[in-house]
Amino acid sequence: MDERREYPREQLTAAMICALETGADSTFCLIKDVSVVGALVECPFAEEADHFDVGDPVSLRDVTVGDRALFTGQTCRIAWIYKRHIGLQFDSPLLDSARDLREWLELHKWV
Repeated sequence: MDERREYPREQLTAAMICALETGADSTFCLIKDVSVVGALVECPFAEEADHFDVGDPVSLRDVTVGDRALFTGQTCRIAWIYKRHIGLQFDSPLLDSARDLREWLELHKWV
């Protein structure tokens, strides 16, 4: 299958836990992979993913503190939902390039 993404996805080897927030509601999720422009998150329970709809504006906040935190309120939209998995599209690029993202992830031992 041909990859159609503009930026490569980075599969995380360590468990990056984040809060997916919509207004006053928040649910914890696991980041499965990330690119400069989006991420794949997995909710622990399918019922939690049911609280969201495609197109919903959300923010992503890393529960890790300090310099290992990648997401500090990254705003995004839900691109798709399938069972416990949610595809996110960031409102603005996470970093300047895919290379910068890869280097940051390696430095902080996420990949």
